[in-house]
Parts: sequence; structure tokens; C-alpha cells
Amino acid sequence: MNFSCKKPRNILHYLADIKYHWAKSYIESMAAKQIVNGKAETVFAPDDDMTRAEFAKIIVNAMELELNKYSGSFEDVKAGDWFADYVQTALDNKLIEGKVAGKVFDPNGKITREEMMTIIGRAIGKEGTKDADTTLKSFKDGDKVSSYAKDYVSLLIEEKLVNGYPDGTLKPANSITRAEAAKIVYGFYNYY
Repeated sequence: MNFSCKKPRNILHYLADIKYHWAKSYIESMAAKQIVNGKAETVFAPDDDMTRAEFAKIIVNAMELELNKYSGSFEDVKAGDWFADYVQTALDNKLIEGKVAGKVFDPNGKITREEMMTIIGRAIGKEGTKDADTTLKSFKDGDKVSSYAKDYVSLLIEEKLVNGYPDGTLKPANSITRAEAAKIVYGFYNYY
């Protein structure tokens, strides 16, 4: 799958499947800035799960980082893959890490909410101001946040980039949808 598309002339026509979606304004804003793209010329697929490769591209675009050429950092990423340079750039900027002792990136794997929050937290470049456990206790499943992600999840909550779900949960291990990612990246982009 090629995640990039031509620049849209008319965002509303370009992303026809978001016309009545709750995240329409966030997606349109990020698409207009070329931070997010559709899966096809007129399809954003807002309710599809975001992949790790897609999010590597999004965070690099949001930070307006200059692309670094892929240097073979992961066994499951090839130099010709559409996402290879984005993955390398995110790795070089200490935004991402691989899985399995850094040898595997799992580009087509679904990115979890806590993984995405960790990447954005690293991009912000500071730690939460409060005790992470105290911040997370205000959510029913705050104790389910992985230890590596606690400070970053706490930071995003404190900075009001993430506020959880109406039922009082964070769902840290759940995959994140493309719409949810667009909303959080919108907040990060305007914060950053």
C-alpha cells in the first residue's frame, strides 16, 4: 500500500468518506497541511486502525523533519518500502524504537494508543509535571498503561492532548483509529 496521494484540489471531495465523521475538521486540517493522507484518492478510512508505518510518516510530517535515507535498521523494513525513510527519520530522531531488541519494526502492525502517545511525548521532549501514577489514577484503566509509556501518557493528559473516553478509560493497549490519530496529531501540531 502506498500511503501517499496527490495533493487534493478540494479536500471535501478528496476525502469523501469523512463528510459526516466526528473527526472531519481534524482530518481536513491535517490533510490540508499534508500531515495525513488518504488510503486512496477519495478515501481516508477514518475508522481503520493506524499502522506503525503510517504513524511514523505522520509524526515525521508533523515535525517537518528532513527525511533521512533508510540504512537497513530493521529486518522487516526494506529500502524500497514507501515508509522506509520515514521510519529511519523517526528512529534517528529518537521518536520510535523497534520491537524484538530493535531488530523488528513491525511496520504493518497496528499501533496502540500508548505507543502513539509515547512517540508524541518523545516529540514534545519533556516529561510530565506531576507524578504519572497520580495522573493515571483518574482513569478506570490507568493502571493498565505499560511502564515504558506512563510518563508520556501522563504528559499528554496534562497537556490536554488526550482526555480518554467518555466511560473514563484510556484503553492504552487498544489500536488507535486513523481518525483518533488525526485528532491527537492536530493537538500536537498546534502545541508543537
